[in-house]
Amino acid sequence: IDGQAHPTELVDDVGADLPLVHELPEYRLRVGAAGRAQLAVRIGPPRTEQEFGSWRQAQLRETYAFGDVEPLDAVFLESFFGRNATCNTRAIDAEIARRRPDLPRYWGVQDLSIEVPAGAVPLVRGTTEWWRVRNSARWVVTNEWLRGGFAKQPFQTVMQTWHGSMYKQIGLDRGAKGKSHLITVQDELSKWDMFLSQAAETT
Repeated sequence: IDGQAHPTELVDDVGADLPLVHELPEYRLRVGAAGRAQLAVRIGPPRTEQEFGSWRQAQLRETYAFGDVEPLDAVFLESFFGRNATCNTRAIDAEIARRRPDLPRYWGVQDLSIEVPAGAVPLVRGTTEWWRVRNSARWVVTNEWLRGGFAKQPFQTVMQTWHGSMYKQIGLDRGAKGKSHLITVQDELSKWDMFLSQAAETT
């Protein structure tokens, strides 16, 4: 409260009913116990009970990354794993909005506090709709890795915009990271159709 920590103590009647979970439109609120009769309040992304936890996320991944998927005439965009809606990805979004205002644009975000460009639809990472759209949109634009949860569909075109300067060791140039890292990089590269170069010097 007011940035200060306040010790709490739970009475037995209250503690017996915990944890309590409230699934609200903008966030998920969990009230539980921590340590010895301490109250713990956790505010997280607005996922439902069917979207919460590693097992349920694995089920959604199987359904939407590796199941039968119908193509969706839309663009899915994501920047820095949904931590914001900025960088090269946002510039691409602006150009799509200008040229094709009829084309739906979806942004993957960590939570709904992240503001997306006007006319775009925010999708909270890990929700059913996020999995569905990311794995069915005809065009995918990202400035980060898509990682193992993304299985590229034959109808999808992926643009990797990356971020910042290329004057550093990335990808296969980081051989010191070991063989498993190189295999992961090769898998990631196989999903890209286009790689955006920010300048002739970078190229």
